[in-house]
Amino acid sequence: MEVQVCKHCRRLYESVSGVNVCPNCYLALEADFKIVKQFIRSHPNASIFEVSESCKMDMEQIRQWIKDERIEYTKTSTVGIECEKCGAPIKTGRFCSVCKIDTVNTLKSAYIKKETVHAEEKDADNAKMRFLNKNHNKSNE
Repeated sequence: MEVQVCKHCRRLYESVSGVNVCPNCYLALEADFKIVKQFIRSHPNASIFEVSESCKMDMEQIRQWIKDERIEYTKTSTVGIECEKCGAPIKTGRFCSVCKIDTVNTLKSAYIKKETVHAEEKDADNAKMRFLNKNHNKSNE
């Protein structure tokens, strides 16, 4: 367990699940999330501003729920957020599908390169001469 400072109320709490708010603030945020979720179901084309005003909720918290993929804009909605990498409009998350694929491919190629380097190092290690028995080596010197 790790002691952390709640990002909402600034109180100390023991973090168990990796959530960066204390249990009291977490429960309050979940209650707020339910209100926002109900409003969005009733008003599927509402903007973040409209949701924020109607639910009396901080716009940044609503954006965070969108980035966390807990809320998403409808496919027919004209509003959205921007991909953090290229700026393309997206309905939920942090990255567009193109940037997600690009990131995955970059990570895969880095992993493959790392495996190749390790294999080359292993081959280089195998090419070296080794002595198995130190006592045997001394008698042969």
